[in-house]
Amino acid sequence: MGLLSLLRKLRPAQEREVRLLLLGLDNAGKTTLLKALASEDITQITPTQGFNIKSVLSDGFKLNVWDIGGQRKIRPYWRNYFDNTDVLIYVIDSADRKRFDETGQELAELLAEDKLVGVPVLIFANKQDLFNSAPASEIAESLGLHVIRDREWQIQGCSAATNEGVKVRGDGGEERGEPSVYFGTITLKYGMTSPRRTALNGRHDVTDGGGGFIPGMGENKQVPRVLSGGFFGYVDDAFSQRTPELPCERGETRAIGRSQQSDTQVTEVIEVKQVQILDAEPWKDEGDSAQNRLLIKGGQVVNEDQVIHADVYIEEGIIKQVGLNLITPGGARIIEAKGKYVIPGGVDTQTHFQQPVAGTVSCDDFYTGTRAALAGGTTTVLDVVMPERGESLVDAHDKWAGWAEQKACCDYGLHVGVTWWSEKVKLEMAELVSEHGVNSFKMFMAFKDQYQLSDAELLKAFNHCKQLGAVAQVHAENGDAIKEMTQRLLAVGVTGPEGHELSRPEEVEAEATQRACLLAHQVGCPLHIAPVMSRSAAEVVAAHRRRGQLVSGEATAAALATDGTHQWNRCWRHAAAHVTCPPLRPDPATPQHLAGMLANNDLQCASSNHCSFTVQQKEAGQDDFTKIPQGVNGVEDRMAVLWEKGVASGKMDLCQFVAATSTNAAKLFNIYPQKGVIAVGSDADIVIWDPTVVQRLSAKTHQQRCDFSVFEGLQCRGAPAWVLSRGRLCLEEGPAAARRWRAGPPRPAPAPPSDEFHNRSEPAEGVRNQQNSGFAVSGAQIDDKTPKRTGVKVHAPPGGKSAGSFW
Repeated sequence: MGLLSLLRKLRPAQEREVRLLLLGLDNAGKTTLLKALASEDITQITPTQGFNIKSVLSDGFKLNVWDIGGQRKIRPYWRNYFDNTDVLIYVIDSADRKRFDETGQELAELLAEDKLVGVPVLIFANKQDLFNSAPASEIAESLGLHVIRDREWQIQGCSAATNEGVKVRGDGGEERGEPSVYFGTITLKYGMTSPRRTALNGRHDVTDGGGGFIPGMGENKQVPRVLSGGFFGYVDDAFSQRTPELPCERGETRAIGRSQQSDTQVTEVIEVKQVQILDAEPWKDEGDSAQNRLLIKGGQVVNEDQVIHADVYIEEGIIKQVGLNLITPGGARIIEAKGKYVIPGGVDTQTHFQQPVAGTVSCDDFYTGTRAALAGGTTTVLDVVMPERGESLVDAHDKWAGWAEQKACCDYGLHVGVTWWSEKVKLEMAELVSEHGVNSFKMFMAFKDQYQLSDAELLKAFNHCKQLGAVAQVHAENGDAIKEMTQRLLAVGVTGPEGHELSRPEEVEAEATQRACLLAHQVGCPLHIAPVMSRSAAEVVAAHRRRGQLVSGEATAAALATDGTHQWNRCWRHAAAHVTCPPLRPDPATPQHLAGMLANNDLQCASSNHCSFTVQQKEAGQDDFTKIPQGVNGVEDRMAVLWEKGVASGKMDLCQFVAATSTNAAKLFNIYPQKGVIAVGSDADIVIWDPTVVQRLSAKTHQQRCDFSVFEGLQCRGAPAWVLSRGRLCLEEGPAAARRWRAGPPRPAPAPPSDEFHNRSEPAEGVRNQQNSGFAVSGAQIDDKTPKRTGVKVHAPPGGKSAGSFW
């Protein structure tokens, strides 16, 4: 049986035109395969820089085969060709074993695309004629194809160069001079647990009792697809997420819902290094040493607006010079950054170090938390002060500030939560802004009877934030709906971690986000949604921004790297470790959708929302999901995750990465240009980023104190090689330095008024407001009266001998 038999079932007699999409990595042999199918010469093959289209006529069918280039820079455009695809053909170079992980990841992302749902997939394991090629059965096991349950699929060993496994006589087509397309020799059927090999004496065939090369393909019709936006129209969700699998997940499909999986409980064991709890070590003043004078040479300096080749000279923790051929004093230490990027240190907008939660305290304090932040390239953290209901905001702030001052290894700032409302709270907010430098307050629409404010109280808090010039932040979830659904779930016996997500579905977050934007708009208050965990909530933020409202949002590292299906894992510890708030969403397309919105500036910041707990702490909710401490790790992994999901995958460029991890946060919370930019006069918070490093995130190696990582096994391309905080080396081609140094809070100042261009406050000392300067490029200039030179005397031309005076 061949492709023609499949098409007869797939298409009625009057519809004889079929669209095949041919994809795969570069150098997999796609174009060679296409030419072989079309009976064309394959001796002259060049890499496909765009796409090729071939129409193959066979037995009355017109097969329109689209061959799209597989280079990394072209892969983001694959999404433009998904519409109306009838069969996906994916080609793998079976001799290039080093790229099996990469090709497997690309295939998994394709299979998760919304526009390819239900599309049959045929995988060609090409180049079987080479001696070092892997058999199709080995490739199938390596890619985990046997867990695919949502479509018909098949893998085929072949050699496009020799035509083996590509074409055979079938249905009389070849006898009439028509090319016939065939898929045979090694067949892996949907649902099988091991490969099946068929070899038939000089010819290849499929031992399938059905009418086609894939069983059941006549009964289910294709999902209709509608072309929108033109041939090159923009398509949402360029990629799909491949969530890292842990040992207990391999070989099974994660199912959402107890009814779809066995009730058998498993225990996942991860051997974690023992974390030694260290006291903060005293800072020793090194005086005027070479440590305080650094020269970074040979790298590419990346800011939010440009990438340039430049050296950076640092003295006394401040950037003094940026450019080429710098003249610097002697004794400076030189750091060679050739082949690396020199970027601003990260600014993490949301952390929860040593935060009291449900009778316990998050396991990372300000020492281990900020130390882990430095190890990942973050040089400034903004932590959230969480007063208890009725507690003084000023007292809570002073308590948090005392913890941070004693232990913090890097610069820090504090948001203050408004967990209740009264005239006293209103007065204390003004005191925090004027005397303590606080410029942002966070309100909660969830956690009823604990932190939740009513709509009337939110309006008052937003209006007061506007009057103070502070940023209003919101945790957006409908607390009333959550409380009701939680009671229903517990009443019917749902007590496991999956109950957390079921009680807080995506629409609960989206509704609260919409309501918060509406209320803030009524009083003209700038609003920041922290965090945004779902596609629908992100779309709400984007819609209000397009209307001109001053609203921004942040996505978390966990939401960009994994999804909520882990909360249904059969290992209770694994499931509980993924419980956070708002919860991770089970929609597998959510991570890449959020990454795309960061790239488009629909969301502005990537935070960690770090609030980590040990497995033992999570076990407090063994019999009641409401008692599971909510939070995951991420402060160390944040920048590596965004680099992998944004830059390495082609969604973001370098400037967008810097904006999302550093600059936007610095501007939003009024610490720019002290932070978030590499410029003369800014703090020397610098990360030298090595894009060639490949690291695998794991609880076995991270600096955070928690004994479980939601990023376990995730491979990230790119990592910090050196990290400087105020000019002091904290990371030097290895783990973070064990010592700490004194670091005060960022320069306190209220947030700028909402109309930032027409109602600006006076700039901070040392910061030049370009709109208020006397510089102009029009009108009279200082050199207007200087006569123009008619020529320059040159003693010797370039390349000739120098006489000394000019050259």
